[in-house]
Amino acid sequence: LNYDGTSVSTGSTVNTGRSAGGAAGDSANAIFYGGDISGTSQTKTEKYDGTSWSEIADMAVAKRGSGAGAGTSNAAALSAGAYGPPASASTEEFTSSTNTITAAAWAAGGNLPATVSANQGAGTQTAALSISGQPNAPGTAATNATNHYDGSSWTAGGSLSAGAASYSGASSTKGSQTAALYWNGYNPTPSAGFRATVSSYDGSSWTAQPTYPGSANGYGSGAGTSTAALGMGGYLVTNCYESDG
Repeated sequence: LNYDGTSVSTGSTVNTGRSAGGAAGDSANAIFYGGDISGTSQTKTEKYDGTSWSEIADMAVAKRGSGAGAGTSNAAALSAGAYGPPASASTEEFTSSTNTITAAAWAAGGNLPATVSANQGAGTQTAALSISGQPNAPGTAATNATNHYDGSSWTAGGSLSAGAASYSGASSTKGSQTAALYWNGYNPTPSAGFRATVSSYDGSSWTAQPTYPGSANGYGSGAGTSTAALGMGGYLVTNCYESDG
């Protein structure tokens, strides 16, 4: 689906339909990677040029539930963590260049401190965030951890406040490593349910923001930056909301 700031229109379809995949980039240059087909994790990567999708370099490790990616698709993207099964701490970096014979490829990066799936990402390949997610099998409590990536290794950042940590595959994060916005989600325990919480990150700590409009929800998507974000859809809803941060 394409959004022009006012309305949503239907775009072209991917070559291989799948759920729980990761994505990075923008409406003119994006990639969609990994995912699930009938319970089997995928390595497939597809690239979007603003008009159509084409299959490119596969991932080394099959992944699903890796949440949102970080970085730009035309040069550098990042995929960290996944529900394999089992949950994974692996990190892969995507590089694409028109000046090399191999136009696009995935390479191993530094592992996350702990296994996690359905985490959210923000930032770039050399200054990224991994936020929240499920540390183990579905049904377990979500983590409130935030980790920073410098292009080679991960270090701990500020933790989400209690109750704000959400099952991140059901939430959205947009922005950079020092200015991120995180909203909605679902946490299976201790009290199962969707969240309407919104939090902003300054590179070291999280601050609560006004709650998401409408009813609490999850499984939506997001785009933009921390001061010009777009929240789209969710569980059984078609709503679209804009945020100025």
